[in-house]
Amino acid sequence: MAYQENIPQPTNRLKDSQSDLLANFQAIKQLVDVNHSTFGSATEGKHIFVNFPTGTPTKNTLSTPEVALYSKNGAQSGVPELYFQANNLAADSGYAFTESLKATNGWTRLPSGIVLKWGTSSITSRNNLETITFPVAGNIPVFTAIYTVLALQTFSAGPSLGDLNTAVSVGNFTTANFQVFARAIGLPGGTPAVPITYLAIGL
Repeated sequence: MAYQENIPQPTNRLKDSQSDLLANFQAIKQLVDVNHSTFGSATEGKHIFVNFPTGTPTKNTLSTPEVALYSKNGAQSGVPELYFQANNLAADSGYAFTESLKATNGWTRLPSGIVLKWGTSSITSRNNLETITFPVAGNIPVFTAIYTVLALQTFSAGPSLGDLNTAVSVGNFTTANFQVFARAIGLPGGTPAVPITYLAIGL
């Protein structure tokens, strides 16, 4: 029997409402038992786990010292993700901190909102300033702010002295790209190309 929120009425007699009251208590227990430790157990009152049905929240955190967690389809992944909405934000203005692209050229978002992007690229020749563009795709968010970029030369097994005598410097960060310079130490410039890996931190 479904829960009846309007019983008993003032005019109801106990003997007439008893079955409805019993059904309500049974419905309450059924509700509490969903993802919770049940009444009388050693861990009663605690969550076993939490399910978040997907949906668009209408609650805001503008006027109260609150935060919110909710689930909806991620803008990049297209599947249900967990969103965090900080204090003083309008409804449905949180960010998905479980979205990511787990790949050689990938990204993830931390619970703080910080976005990390990493990838590989190649400088065509030493002693040459070049621009590396962050990958753009439907499953990769665009930076709205960029804080720093780190880059290192990479090499395969059995590198030569020429492979190792290269210093990589980065600068001129933007939300779309960064510049990198590979300086040959004690070696002439030009080819061969210098493979690099990078990590960019932003929003």
